[in-house]
Amino acid sequence: MEPKKLVAMDEPDMVYANFDRSQLTGVFDRIERELPNAVGVNNHMGSRAMADSSFVLNLAQELKSRNLDFVDSRTGKEFFSVGIMKDAGVSAVGRDVFLDFDVDTQKIEAQLSRLIRIARKRGWAIGIGHVRQETLEVLQRHLPKYESEGVSFVFAKDLIYEH
Repeated sequence: MEPKKLVAMDEPDMVYANFDRSQLTGVFDRIERELPNAVGVNNHMGSRAMADSSFVLNLAQELKSRNLDFVDSRTGKEFFSVGIMKDAGVSAVGRDVFLDFDVDTQKIEAQLSRLIRIARKRGWAIGIGHVRQETLEVLQRHLPKYESEGVSFVFAKDLIYEH
């Protein structure tokens, strides 16, 4: 989705904040053909899109019609999308920690530790990250330790339905 800073963002299925419902339908029709097993979406870099309540409402209606869940990446200061989604009947949640904004493995480890602290305090937490080698290495190295301490790692969709 459209970020406030359009840095090298020219994806074939880029969703812009000025898209109306019919434009969203066209994008989701194409995505659904390519990813028929998708259970949800997130806004990735969508800080501009998520700051527009009209857009978020159109998105919520489109997601509801397709029975897709929503995870807000929380890319901007505005954070009202989850409320709009839930009001529209869409299962939604916002992320707590972005694991790999910085690709440095020590910083990813620190973010993973932060995610675990939140989960231990609240009982659950949502972490998101990119498909990156560094992130995979950190997860492979640390997940067994956390699991042995009683921390369970689940898909976001499993938490969406509970919270």
